[in-house]
Amino acid sequence: MNLKIGDFGLAIKLTQEVPTRHSFCGTPNYMAPEVVANKELIAKNCLRFSEYGFAADVWAVGVFAFNFLCGKSPFPLGNTPQNYAKI
Repeated sequence: MNLKIGDFGLAIKLTQEVPTRHSFCGTPNYMAPEVVANKELIAKNCLRFSEYGFAADVWAVGVFAFNFLCGKSPFPLGNTPQNYAKI
């Protein structure tokens, strides 16, 4: 097994004043469908993006739990466009 170290440089605390986000960033295999939708909107030069909140974090925890319990990713590694389609 390889040890992975990450940082929370793009992390933000969601509060009553900031209940949602609408950016496109993160590790591809852990992105929630709401986040992946923003990639498509950015490609189309849309000015309004999908909003997402705490549920996107729950998705990422679910993907992490799958990895931890099954010993593999729910999405094929190295095939990002195909993974986005599956998500």
